[in-house]
Parts: sequence; C-alpha cells; structure tokens
Amino acid sequence: MIDHVKIIEEAVSWIYEHPDERPSARDVADRAAYSVDHFGRIFKAVAGEALGEFLLRQRLERAASRLLKSPGMSVTDIAAEAGYSSSNFSVAFKRRYGASPSAYRADPASVAREEHRAVLSRIAATRTGAAAAARLESVCSVRTVPAMTLYRERFRGPYADLRPAWHSFCIRVAAKFPGTEPLFVGISRDDPLTSDPARSSYDLCVAVPEGRGPGYLRLPERVCAVYAFDAPVADMIYGFNELVAIWMPRHGLTLGDGPSLEIYRSAGRPDGTIACEICVPARG
Repeated sequence: MIDHVKIIEEAVSWIYEHPDERPSARDVADRAAYSVDHFGRIFKAVAGEALGEFLLRQRLERAASRLLKSPGMSVTDIAAEAGYSSSNFSVAFKRRYGASPSAYRADPASVAREEHRAVLSRIAATRTGAAAAARLESVCSVRTVPAMTLYRERFRGPYADLRPAWHSFCIRVAAKFPGTEPLFVGISRDDPLTSDPARSSYDLCVAVPEGRGPGYLRLPERVCAVYAFDAPVADMIYGFNELVAIWMPRHGLTLGDGPSLEIYRSAGRPDGTIACEICVPARG
C-alpha cells in the first residue's frame, strides 16, 4: 500500500533542505514521479494547504526572516533570492504581511503578532546595549559541528505545543533504539517570528549510528555559530534570534547551508529550564 504521508513528507523535506532552488509545483511533482494534479491533491490532503500556496509561503516567510535578521542584505537582494523583481516582491510581501518590505524591516513590531512583540523589542534593545552585548559574547562562539545521522519524525503545528510531542517521541525512541544513551536534536523548519504557527513544521530527531530512507537525515560536518543556551524553554526564541540577528552580523557571519539545530544536553528540568546548543550554519 502506498504511504502518501511519507511521500509528501519526503517532498517537504527536500523543499526545506534546498531553499535556494525555488522549485515549482511541477519540479516537486516530477521528483515524486507523479503528475502535477495528482500530487497536488495528495499534498493538500496531507499538508492541509495547496502545494503552490506552500511554496509561495516558504519563499515569503524566508524573505521576511531575512529582512529581520540579515541587515547586510538589501531589499533588492532579498527579493532576488525569493525569485522576485523588486516591484513584484513588494506587492506579494505586502499582501501577506500588511506592510512593504522596507516598512516591515524598519518597524517589524508594528505588524508582528502580539506574542512576538517582546522578542522584537528585546532584539532592538540588545543591538544597542553594552551589557547585552557582553552577555552574548560569553555564550556565543563559532565551532565545527561534526557530521551526524538523525532519525526524525515531523511535528506540525505551533511550537508552543512541542513539549508533549517531545515526550511521546522520547518514549518511541527508547523502544526503537534500546540500550543507547540518546542525543536528541531539534530542527525548527520555520521561523516563529515570520511563519503561520498552525502550519509550522519541526523535526524531532535523535542521533543514530546509521540509517537510510525517508525517516533519516544525514548532516555533513559544518561550521556553525553556536549559542550555549541554559534558561527557560520559553526563552529559546530569544537565544536563536539574538544569535542570528545580532551576534552573527556583528562578527561578519552570514547564514550558511543546511538547517539550524538544537542539540540537547539535558532533559527538561522541573523548574522549566533546559540546556542545549543552538547551532546555526555560518559562513564569513
């Protein structure tokens, strides 16, 4: 029996892992060896949105993230990366976010969801505060993260709902890979500040010696900017954004290839804190 969920999740993984290729709906369907119409019907049934809408959303959400976190990129460069001319980009972006790209970059809090305005305000304050800058220097560094093979399962929905998903995943990992001391890894596929929370994706992963197929991901050795996080889980969004939007640009670093990782060094503690390393591929 054909497992349509696996087929669609494999296609979605490929889209996430090749953002610079800007595939069309036909490109994605061809990779899965389906007609565009048939694949589109399967995709909408599994993912809850049309394939074309998903591809457009990914391009615009990535562009919005660039506007927030890549001050060295011009709006024209961001538009080109998303596959738009400047004028077409402005129209498409304003239709989705309610502001032009330049206005969004200048005052993102004015169009952000209420729960994210505190994050954006903290980023703005950290950019100018000496004490905050010193704090970032004490927890951020550049390091080579070794290659690893991950077994993964995908979660869809608001990242605020991840705690029970992690709990059940850990139970399944203990049964699937008995007798090992697991190293858990999380991959946020969407930026909470710019994405639709109900449609966000997150990969719950565990490092394994080997494995192949749709449920596995092989990551090469990479140079990463690393944030040593040890704080309440709810503050992780601050750590990620301070690393990408502030510390990396200050050190002349831009985003490299591949997904960002959360490498967990502890389980969740009773007080709601957790220790992990936020690892973002970097080039500079």
